[in-house]
Amino acid sequence: TVLVSDGQGGTAVSAVTINVIPVNDPPITSNVSFTIAEDSTLINRVVAVDPDGDPLTFSLQTAPGNGVAVVNANGTFSYQPNLNFNGTDQFTVLVSDGHGGTAVSTVTVLVTPVHDAPTVPNYTF
Repeated sequence: TVLVSDGQGGTAVSAVTINVIPVNDPPITSNVSFTIAEDSTLINRVVAVDPDGDPLTFSLQTAPGNGVAVVNANGTFSYQPNLNFNGTDQFTVLVSDGHGGTAVSTVTVLVTPVHDAPTVPNYTF
């Protein structure tokens, strides 16, 4: 309500309506790290929330350099390092709220070496 005075004793009252237009807030996620053994598969999920309560979808944004990652729309993923690779690998997951809001989670995977049994070729004499 607004009261207006003319300074001479005259007043008027008026109702003022203010419409607040909501804005879309982007999803919130974080970077995650995992450790797995060489030649094994990591299965896990990226967790994210949307402040507006919008449903979220997940997708692979940047592929790993030393393996294969598959990201499902619900945030679950699998990562398979290349055969005999050990070291650190990364990929990124894009989280979208369907209204233009996005966030990125970097998944870092430390692949630890595993001792491989020696191989001996067959010889004929």
